[in-house]
Amino acid sequence: MSSQRVSDQQRIQALATELSRVEEYLRVLQQNLGIILQEIEEISIAREALEGLRKFQSNEVLVGIDRRGHVYVKGLVGSREKVLAHIGGEYLAEISIEEALKILDMKESDLRRSLEVLNQEISEVAQLYERLQDALSALLAERQRKEEQTK
Repeated sequence: MSSQRVSDQQRIQALATELSRVEEYLRVLQQNLGIILQEIEEISIAREALEGLRKFQSNEVLVGIDRRGHVYVKGLVGSREKVLAHIGGEYLAEISIEEALKILDMKESDLRRSLEVLNQEISEVAQLYERLQDALSALLAERQRKEEQTK
């Protein structure tokens, strides 16, 4: 009976360890989800800024120098025809607003596909987590029942 108790304890510990690993992986996946959603929001802000640039009549603008808009500087728009856009790697290119909007659309599309894949993986990992929790609960209940029977 003693070896059975050790074996049960080992299975419980193994399940608890696996449950902890899956929980950490789920946390990482959720962090990645947050990063992707934030990036989609940034693309939306960039798109709105480009649309505003096309419609805005004045050459004077306020340019935020931080992501949260705590500090701005006054600037002059030199051209409404071209913008500098990140085109990959560490490269910027001077392109038309239309081309910049297309690049943003492609980036957003890629991010949304990644979002779908990530959501599917989160769903699968969450189901695995629930199955492991159920298995651990069942083992603990079985151990408790065995202990009560031996009393």
